[in-house]
Amino acid sequence: MKQFLLVTAIICAVLQAPVLRAQDGAVPRAADSSVAAQPLRPDGSRLQPRAMLYDVLVTGDSGTQHVGWYTVWIYDVTFAGRPAWEVSDRRESHAPFAVRVTRDSVILGRDDLAPLRWEASAAASRFVTAFSGDSAYGGATGPAARSTFTIAAPAPIVTSEGSLDALLQIAPLGAGWSASASMLVADMAGARLLPLHLAVVREEAVAIPSGQFEAWVVRAAANGSERLIWIDKATRVVVKTSEVPPHMPGTTVERILVGGR
Repeated sequence: MKQFLLVTAIICAVLQAPVLRAQDGAVPRAADSSVAAQPLRPDGSRLQPRAMLYDVLVTGDSGTQHVGWYTVWIYDVTFAGRPAWEVSDRRESHAPFAVRVTRDSVILGRDDLAPLRWEASAAASRFVTAFSGDSAYGGATGPAARSTFTIAAPAPIVTSEGSLDALLQIAPLGAGWSASASMLVADMAGARLLPLHLAVVREEAVAIPSGQFEAWVVRAAANGSERLIWIDKATRVVVKTSEVPPHMPGTTVERILVGGR
């Protein structure tokens, strides 16, 4: 059974890594864990509904290939009779990698962006997790197996690549900013939390086909792996990400913004 990791899903769908959801991807090495980071304290009132479309590119010895698309939607919903946010991700990959579609959706508290319910699907496998207070209750079903889990899950928690985009959209980014959170990782054997460290490492003008942006560059580090995330200063939209998957040294995977509203 392929493992569900909850933040780097795009690599799993595109590169057939032994994971489906979560952040185990990398970009050069090593976040500075000696820097004391404050826990993320999201203010959901600052979040804005958005829809963003990205190309996924893989660069290696044979050059750069377009291998799929990644879409994030952020919109208003009602959950259990109360206003909330929903962040949905959809990943599509094509040849020369596996042709597949994976989806996930997380409901977030309107004010604090704490996860309330998360679910994901790929092929014949499905994960569902509910959050209550500082606990998470979940289950997984696959072609030949079922499992359930209960874990302590104090906020703040990142459950998907899109939910991290949403959290960074409202973070008070600036020189020297850093923060910490937990990343939920689940598979057929159960679930666990990994420490996630976020830090602004520089500001940079980045040019991509959809335009040129003045961006904050945030490093997201967890479990010995890293991703760089470029966030437009004006709109706070993620315009680019870059990582080197541990299972594919010498290969860079990028997510590049091509459209949105």
